[in-house]
Amino acid sequence: MQNVRDCSAEMLVRLLATSTKTLVLTGAGISAEAGLSTFRGTGARWQGVDPASLATPRAFASTPDLAWSFYQGRRAKLAQAAPTIAHGLLRGLWSPLPVLGGGDSAADEACRVAFAWRCRQTRVRPISIVTQNVDGLHGPATDGADAVGAVSRGDPVLLQLHGALAWDRCSSATCGHRQPASSDEAAPLRTCPSCHRAPLRPDVVWFGESLDSRVLDAAEAVAREADLVLIIGTSGVVYPAAGLSAIAKRSGTPAVSVEINPDGGGGDYVVRRPASEFLAEVVAVMRAAR
Repeated sequence: MQNVRDCSAEMLVRLLATSTKTLVLTGAGISAEAGLSTFRGTGARWQGVDPASLATPRAFASTPDLAWSFYQGRRAKLAQAAPTIAHGLLRGLWSPLPVLGGGDSAADEACRVAFAWRCRQTRVRPISIVTQNVDGLHGPATDGADAVGAVSRGDPVLLQLHGALAWDRCSSATCGHRQPASSDEAAPLRTCPSCHRAPLRPDVVWFGESLDSRVLDAAEAVAREADLVLIIGTSGVVYPAAGLSAIAKRSGTPAVSVEINPDGGGGDYVVRRPASEFLAEVVAVMRAAR
């Protein structure tokens, strides 16, 4: 049985300070703290329907207006959501600039503190983030077409494995049209303005669909090179997060799991607390460090 140790805020900062290639894996838990419901939450329903049953190609083909209405509701909620302290901290460790929302929120302050701490370290390089979330709260994602190339160049990447809720794409596999989505809950389902035949659909990966191979290849490449894995808000025993952490751990890379679920996330170190609560302490440690 794996020997799992508790991790303090001070310990995580020490691990980050000695890492040159940190990989962060995030999941639904970090979005839930921003007020966004998860598909698998206890009793999760939408108009009496299991949300997961609407997130399939079959549901869109058979009841497109119902599936579209569900996603427009999600987009309307996303438009009202704001990044948490956890998002701010990660943005500061990843982004080339200490900018999140440009305001005075706790998330903005966490971003600035983490960025300043990163700049004071001699070894630390920007982290890479691989998320299973589609909300975009981490920031602008790396273009899938350049994802593998970015990793090859050693650039930090932000990879959204399951797509982006803020975008629509043509439902025809032969079209390729993509455009920003409306956050208006009443916005109707429309036909693709490029091919004028197929309807638009959310640019997300539905149950039963394959991940973008370019994004997955890039994520696996990051995992192979990682010298520290930080897992936040997701179980490290569920794929694809499990596969990525397993790739990293083959070479002895330590993993830290921040997950309120008592099962943890498959890490060598575990924090069984809400991510923003724990990472607020990490921000305080970084602020005090000189």
